[in-house]
Formats: sequence, structure tokens, C-alpha cells
Amino acid sequence: MDNGEVVAHIVPRLKPAPDLHAATDDQDRRARDTAIWADIDRLAEEIGKEWPEGVSAVDAVRDVRREL
Repeated sequence: MDNGEVVAHIVPRLKPAPDLHAATDDQDRRARDTAIWADIDRLAEEIGKEWPEGVSAVDAVRDVRREL
């Protein structure tokens, strides 16, 4: 918490992270890459639901750096 405001919410992963080194052929690598990008898109959507309007990622990082 920061000044009484929640700044992070930690939750368990819904599924295990893919083994990035397990892909053995092109089809496996494509499937792995597709899964990774789908996970990134899901996370971006989840973060976007809570992100304050009008605040850029750069502004958010600058604010945190100022506090250090």
C-alpha cells in the first residue's frame, strides 16, 4: 500500500508457465509463441481494466522513481 492506496494485487497463476526451452520443432515453437503472446495480451487487458485514465506507463514509472 502507498498512502493507504493499493498499488499491487498479487494472485496465484491460473496455469503453470510454459517451459520456454521445451519446444523441439517449428510447430512446437509456434504453439509456444502463440501461448506466450496470448498470455501477454490477457495480462495487458487485465492491467488495462485497473489503469487510471490519462496516466501513461512512462508517467507511472516516473512517479515511482520519484518516491525512491
